[in-house]
Amino acid sequence: MTPARISVRQAAMLLITPITATGHLLFVRIVFRNAGKDGWISLGIALALGAVGLLILIRLLVLHQGKNLLQIAEELLGSISGRVVGALVLAHLLFVNAVLLRSFGDFMRLVLPQTPLIVLIGVMMLLATRAARHGLEVLARTNDIMLPLLIATGGLLSILISKDKQPRYLMPILENGWQPVLAGALALQGLFAETLLLGMFSHQVAGARSSLHHVLWIIGVLGVLFIGPITGPPTVFGPASVHAMVYPTWEEVKHVQMADLIGNLDVMGVLLWTLGTSMQTSLFLWSTSNGVAWLLKLDDFRAVVAPLAVLTTGLAVLVSDNAQELFNFLAREYPLESILAGVLLPLGLLIWSIIRR
Repeated sequence: MTPARISVRQAAMLLITPITATGHLLFVRIVFRNAGKDGWISLGIALALGAVGLLILIRLLVLHQGKNLLQIAEELLGSISGRVVGALVLAHLLFVNAVLLRSFGDFMRLVLPQTPLIVLIGVMMLLATRAARHGLEVLARTNDIMLPLLIATGGLLSILISKDKQPRYLMPILENGWQPVLAGALALQGLFAETLLLGMFSHQVAGARSSLHHVLWIIGVLGVLFIGPITGPPTVFGPASVHAMVYPTWEEVKHVQMADLIGNLDVMGVLLWTLGTSMQTSLFLWSTSNGVAWLLKLDDFRAVVAPLAVLTTGLAVLVSDNAQELFNFLAREYPLESILAGVLLPLGLLIWSIIRR
């Protein structure tokens, strides 16, 4: 099969969608639990750290043009050690996909309380399976249409809610010191470290050696896309109220009214997260399937898409007993695991690559 080719712009947009969908729905709450109204400071720190982590990954990929992260690990560490590292990366991607899919299912049960969890998760995975089998180029073209729609819808909601915001609620700054702010930044940095996905399809980016560093502009875009959800709920409801909310961004969307005539726009929030999560699940599934095909030396990744989809669905159902347990994992263990896979691993490979050269 002739490898699909996508542009650097498409690669960058593929990274923005899953990070934004997950961040707005789940990680905004984690930031508020840690940093409260100072979450915007946590965001600034996390963006700086995210830029460093992404720069490390890009530097590694450019040094090994035409190879993805798994192939680079095999080249640098040897066949056995490299494949062990690759298997661990794939296990991380599969587990994260299951956790995020389950988190979305828990959210949708608030919207559709009579629908069984397995149905909500299963329908999303069926869509992701079909999309992943069509390949990276189809995912990228679909995302070209979807992401601008998501940004425009989110921007409209942000404008409609702006009249109810009270910036004075963000004062005083650093009321509780730096420790809560740094904890919030660590959580967001774990989310931004999922730019690791770039390492799974970098070998299919056209002109990667000369232009892959242009992907760095996504850090600025993420800053713009996150500043509203990070500052919106505290300035609308007050810091104390936000701390007790399960999905602060959704509560903010439900508060939106248009010209005092049209309300109940929370369906637009559900649309945003459903579309974003579908792209996120599809991209994770495609990345895992391609990695497993490489690990097993298969000619066609599509042979393992369906089995991995079934495995991910089962894991998503069994991964947690309740939503609070899953939230605790995302707030505590997930950032460390994500930073290890998305930042420290590429950094170690880059250092070893430079030493060998």
